[in-house]
Amino acid sequence: MQQKLTQRTLLELKDSLEEKVKDRTVKLEEAKSVAETMARTDVLTGLNNRRSFYEKANEILKTVIRKKQSISALMIDADNFKELNDTYSHSFGDKVLKKIANNIFASIREIDLCARIGGEEFVVLMPDENIEMAQIVAQRILSNISKKSLEFDGQEVQVTVSIGVSACKDTSSVTIDKIIKHADLALYKAKKRGKNCINVA
Repeated sequence: MQQKLTQRTLLELKDSLEEKVKDRTVKLEEAKSVAETMARTDVLTGLNNRRSFYEKANEILKTVIRKKQSISALMIDADNFKELNDTYSHSFGDKVLKKIANNIFASIREIDLCARIGGEEFVVLMPDENIEMAQIVAQRILSNISKKSLEFDGQEVQVTVSIGVSACKDTSSVTIDKIIKHADLALYKAKKRGKNCINVA
């Protein structure tokens, strides 16, 4: 009788330990998943970070090349961001970046890829999108951001961006770096033109 009780107790203990191990494994997997997501996400805006962007962008480009599609990119930069930060505080600067990120995300398709890749710099990669459609998306982002100001201590503060647009029809020899470089050059010209505008590479 005592032996049966001991065996039953050992079995119950074994089951309990297995359950705890299983539960701990699930929690570790969940923690690992969260950590991996955080490593690829910009904490402030919730968009992809630079690392995640390039990982996903290269996969998108492979598909675009295989399907012989065009591809477009937008480089978006907050205008006068240092002055906004210095004048109204870093927390206000954070609000500016969140506003820009939200407007970008709301203006693009589900298949498009957007990321914050620098301090106040954002990128959008649009597979199977021509230059004309990319310009329309850029104009939508520009208008949505500029038409609604942010408030600071009862004062309305205007927020604007400059956008560089590039597109590539023949993707046989293109790279993500080349696409981004062209959009970045277009962004530089938009800044030189006076900001709050779009320039096409």
